[in-house]
Amino acid sequence: MKSSPGTRWLGVAEWLCGADARRAIFEPLVADWQRELAGTSGVTRWWVIASGVSALSMTTAVCMVTGGSAMLRATLTKGLSVVLLSSVVLIAIQIGLNASVLRNDFPFEMRIWMALPMILPLAIPLAILPLMMLLRGAGQAGSGGAAAIIGSAALLAYVTTGWVTPRMQGDVRDGLYEQMYQRDVANDQAGRVTSYPATAARQARPTTPQQRAAQRERWRNNPLYVEAQMERTRPRWGRATVLIAGLAMAMGVFGWALGALRPRGALHAAAWWALAWITLMILDGRMFYPGSGAWQYLGRAPSWMPLAVFSAAAIVTLFSSAYRRASPGRRTPRQTPSTSR
Repeated sequence: MKSSPGTRWLGVAEWLCGADARRAIFEPLVADWQRELAGTSGVTRWWVIASGVSALSMTTAVCMVTGGSAMLRATLTKGLSVVLLSSVVLIAIQIGLNASVLRNDFPFEMRIWMALPMILPLAIPLAILPLMMLLRGAGQAGSGGAAAIIGSAALLAYVTTGWVTPRMQGDVRDGLYEQMYQRDVANDQAGRVTSYPATAARQARPTTPQQRAAQRERWRNNPLYVEAQMERTRPRWGRATVLIAGLAMAMGVFGWALGALRPRGALHAAAWWALAWITLMILDGRMFYPGSGAWQYLGRAPSWMPLAVFSAAAIVTLFSSAYRRASPGRRTPRQTPSTSR
């Protein structure tokens, strides 16, 4: 006798995610899928089959990540929104820091390409802190799911730092160089000398856009340029990359421990994100270099210092949250002195 669609999947889901997840998540999903299949035929039926298999596959993967607890689409959207918002705020701040040191008339696209390699190694560690804090505060992930999310974040941080960040340090498109040249010409005509002696060279030997494009193309074919680009964009899987992956893990554990304490809402998660960002900027020396307003270079802390700081914070917070769970915190009634008459 032929079994109904999805019944075998229920057994697999129970084995992977548990009986509770099967009853609460997969049985309603399979029932809806079977109802949709009952009234379809032809191409539409194949489309419903494909969409049902896709939904079951994604639900199984999510259920495994969250330790068998139900994760609604709104929860996934919230998680992605936290990562996106954290990254956008981080790159906006870095663009502002760069503008306080470098010339402020670069094209906006050029500013983004300059800031991206500086923020990418810290994007995942900073985003995982409020994400884990909000997930635990809302009860939307168990311990097993938290471990899977933190491990995935560490792996993503490792790949982002070791492979994506070097790729972002490559050369930009040719049109940006032409835009920068036109802005330099406008500054020359306005009497603003921003790149001397290049200003004198531009006025002594004017060139056409075609001539400048040919010069840049010749330089890109130069063996020195090719070798330099290969060195800048090669993957880096060494000690610094491993430390960033460890930092992502420490920040995730720290956020998970903070989620067990109160208060733990979105505003408090944002406050902890800001505090973590300031700490990382100070340890990295980005707040104190010539041109930032301090006019004094204080230097960077050792590369292992951020990992040590947030690992210690995570351990202390974990012990604190465990102590609070073990101690109900019942208040003893205050005794009033008896008055004798």
